[in-house]
Amino acid sequence: SLTVPALDLTLAASRISPAQASGIAELFTAAEDARPDATDRVEVQTPLRRHVDADWSTAGLRVGVLGVLTVQGTGDLPADRAAVATELTTYLALHPEGVHPTVLAGVLWPRGVTADVRDATIERARAWLGSAPDGSHVLRADADGRLSLSDDVVCDWDCLRNLLVQAHGSSTTRDETEHLRRA
Repeated sequence: SLTVPALDLTLAASRISPAQASGIAELFTAAEDARPDATDRVEVQTPLRRHVDADWSTAGLRVGVLGVLTVQGTGDLPADRAAVATELTTYLALHPEGVHPTVLAGVLWPRGVTADVRDATIERARAWLGSAPDGSHVLRADADGRLSLSDDVVCDWDCLRNLLVQAHGSSTTRDETEHLRRA
């Protein structure tokens, strides 16, 4: 047993069998073998939108998902309607390839909602988000009806991932460090 009065600690040793000791040794060996070398990095997929931190700083319409969900640069909307509009906008920002309205309704209202409520909510969000600089709606529908946001909307998650991709592709440690700092 071991007693350390200064730490108010008393320990009792336990015995392990040779088989248990061998098993523990195997765990440490496996962990050592699995340890990545200095060149291994976490793979980060390049986002569809190529925004970086400078775009985030200057964007008229921003969607922040890192931290508190925020949608900045919109028009006015009553607080009771802003929550679902924020969730809708955030979901679309994270799915730039587009989402069918039926799928979006399933995400926003898992217990179901009528098509009228779904469509009215989408139209309110479209008005709330306003128009892109080219005059088109920020919240768009393609020929198949899939909803997406215009490329003018900047999401902090895309900025982060693009900076991480740039860091991975850096030719110098200094450039890599700078991209990671910005990320």
